[in-house]
Amino acid sequence: MPVSEVFAERLPWTLLLSGTALAVAVLSALVWGTVAGLRPGSWSDRVITRVGVLVQAVPPFVLALGSVTVFAVVLRWAPVAGAAAPGEAPTFGGVVTHLVLPACTLALTQLPWLLLAVRTAVARARGSEPVRAARARGVSPPGWSPVTCCRSRSPPRHDRGGAAARTGRGRGAGGGDLRLAGHRRRAGLLGAVARLPLLAALTLATTAVVLLGSLLADSAYLFLDPRVSADV
Repeated sequence: MPVSEVFAERLPWTLLLSGTALAVAVLSALVWGTVAGLRPGSWSDRVITRVGVLVQAVPPFVLALGSVTVFAVVLRWAPVAGAAAPGEAPTFGGVVTHLVLPACTLALTQLPWLLLAVRTAVARARGSEPVRAARARGVSPPGWSPVTCCRSRSPPRHDRGGAAARTGRGRGAGGGDLRLAGHRRRAGLLGAVARLPLLAALTLATTAVVLLGSLLADSAYLFLDPRVSADV
């Protein structure tokens, strides 16, 4: 069969799977990243962040094989492979049924860094100058969380009641609070920079573990299957 025919046959299914997984990953990251970013330091933020880091540390092929083993082989909640049952033509319902497991698994492999990026952006917007000014004016969180965080890059507005002092342009307690917040932000950045060697070491250690696991799997395959030869 010519290569062009193989590509023409497989490309639509690949695009369908990739597009569905990307859509699921983006929507999940927006929802859970916003939930975690609006309440930094809360139990929900800690749980979501730690789960994201844990999933990111697992190799994608381990998630794929584990999901097939658990949900398709053991629980039999989803088909193992393919786009339709053997010997049947693809239908809309069959494609959806066969798409759920691989799309969710692929979305899970793409989710962690999207989620952490959204969480960081929302947390920074929540602590930005316009949001602090809104809270100083007495605006409750339901009034500023969805809207004001999205406008965190706009210049602050001043009213006749001295909002300039509350937003840090005037003198007084408001400016001192903002200066203290700036010092804390710089301290947080320095702490993040100080943790870079640890993150690099963890990345190298994870890579070494994955390579060692691949080597052991290939060696076991070579040892157990007599049809496989070590000759190149």
